[in-house]
Parts: sequence; structure tokens; C-alpha cells
Amino acid sequence: MAELMNILKTSEIIDRLVEIDREKKQLANNEKLYKAELQKRGLRYTEDKNIKHKIYTGTGTNRAEFVLAQRIDIINRYAFKDVIVTVKYGDVNE
Repeated sequence: MAELMNILKTSEIIDRLVEIDREKKQLANNEKLYKAELQKRGLRYTEDKNIKHKIYTGTGTNRAEFVLAQRIDIINRYAFKDVIVTVKYGDVNE
């Protein structure tokens, strides 16, 4: 590669860099489109099956994982703590 750089004119290097930049932008756009499509399919699958996780496999060892994130708001942390303790240890007041 170093030998090639010595042969190229400055204008050719500039042209190649501009070409690489255009290719990077196009690849980034394509990546966004593919990710959006995979996300749409993952969301549709999880809604249909009422699950929160899906692994898609490509050819060979390629794979993509889709996880539906959820958030829980705890309004009364003391009541929540009592529920967790009861679930984990049974009724401690017995």
C-alpha cells in the first residue's frame, strides 16, 4: 500500500478520499435502512408472540439480537420491597 501511495498524484489521493467518503455515507444510510427493517420485524414478532426477546440468525455464525426494553416505575418502594421479600423468602411475619 505504501508503494501505491508513492505512485499516486495528490489529486488522485484527494479524488479517492472523496470517493471513500461518499461510499461511507451510502453505507451508513444502508445500515440505517437494514437496522430499521430488522427492528420493525423484531417488534412485530415480539408483539405477535408476546415475548420480549428474539434472535435472528444469518448465514454462518452471523446473528442479531432483538430485545424489547421495558421500564417499571415503582411508586411505593416500601410496598415493593415487601413484595420482593415475600416472593424470595416467603412470608417473614409467620
